[in-house]
Amino acid sequence: MEKITIDKIEVNMKIVEGKKEKAIATLTLGCFKIKGFRILESKEINTVAGDYLWIAPPAYLAGKGWHSIFFCEDKKIWKIIEKAVFKKYKSELLKREIPTIE
Repeated sequence: MEKITIDKIEVNMKIVEGKKEKAIATLTLGCFKIKGFRILESKEINTVAGDYLWIAPPAYLAGKGWHSIFFCEDKKIWKIIEKAVFKKYKSELLKREIPTIE
């Protein structure tokens, strides 16, 4: 199987006022657009974000739980995606002057 490389990631984001959900993101990876990434509060610190947040990939609710529809096998690429999403999230917070979670 041929691997896909990511030269540029474009992140569009909507900040939400949810209890645990903080934002919803759409990623554009080359010719692919993936909607539905969610930034959520976490009980543990995320070393990439530097705070208590994590990224949930797009998923649907069926049966007894949520089922992811996006999975990245390459951990290096997933870290690149995480960094891009958290960078955009923090920049959007600064624009809106919403305090970050400490």
